[in-house]
Amino acid sequence: MLAIVLMASAPLVDILAVTTVAGNVPIQKTTNNARHILDFIGKGDVPVYSGYAQPLRREVSYASIHGTSGLGDVVVADQVILDGTAVDQIIRLVQENPGEATLLMLGPQTNIAKALQKAPEIMKLTKAFVMMGGAFNVPGNHNGAEFNMGFDPDASSIVSRFPVPKTYIPLDLCNTIQVPLGEFNRIEDKRIRTMITTAVAPYIENIQKNELPTKGALMYDVLAAYYLLRPNLFTVRTSSILVDESRGATTECLGEEMVTIAVEVPENSFVNDFIGSINQREIAN
Repeated sequence: MLAIVLMASAPLVDILAVTTVAGNVPIQKTTNNARHILDFIGKGDVPVYSGYAQPLRREVSYASIHGTSGLGDVVVADQVILDGTAVDQIIRLVQENPGEATLLMLGPQTNIAKALQKAPEIMKLTKAFVMMGGAFNVPGNHNGAEFNMGFDPDASSIVSRFPVPKTYIPLDLCNTIQVPLGEFNRIEDKRIRTMITTAVAPYIENIQKNELPTKGALMYDVLAAYYLLRPNLFTVRTSSILVDESRGATTECLGEEMVTIAVEVPENSFVNDFIGSINQREIAN
């Protein structure tokens, strides 16, 4: 939600589509939520395509910290029809925008892996993969791995080995950016502020109860989106990595293919840019 709101607030970003996948909650809910958020912030023209309802070869194991809806206490009434076209749409959009389309991965990588298997030559035309995923020097939060990587480790491994420039925004960085609920009260638009705080408040409570004793919301996906907007603010390192296909754990290793791993970003710059971008855009009422 926060990542979509941020990207929609950035004037130089063209969101070609949002594709959904099972992850924190089932595919029906992730698709409902994506459509609800886009419509709510006045981006109803952005298409939403549903994708895989389960990992490539594993049993489904949903998360719990985002509540039963996946958006905390936000009420999402609409039931979007699942078209199941995410993989084909990803391939089409890359083909139509060669060298220009970046895939921002905010969930399990099942759809992307299938697209790579189905049309590898077309997918090599992708400008870059930027993903919220990985845990290199900190504990994972899902079976010893970071959730997105561990939900579908087979897909994560396929994506990690594909020859496209890749940037990982791992738990190592995400755990350091903790935004207190009160910061979101700086959002001037009451509708947007209410939606965000209604989702974030129970999220913070669940994190503190089940994961880490944080001072606020961990900014997982939205940091990956922020990297696309302000990569110059991030401290990064380049490394070769290995994704454990049994559980999705990520480790650095010796190898020829190098990826970018985000290490640090100034918290104040991120928070001020996030709030400021929302306050400067025209929110549809």
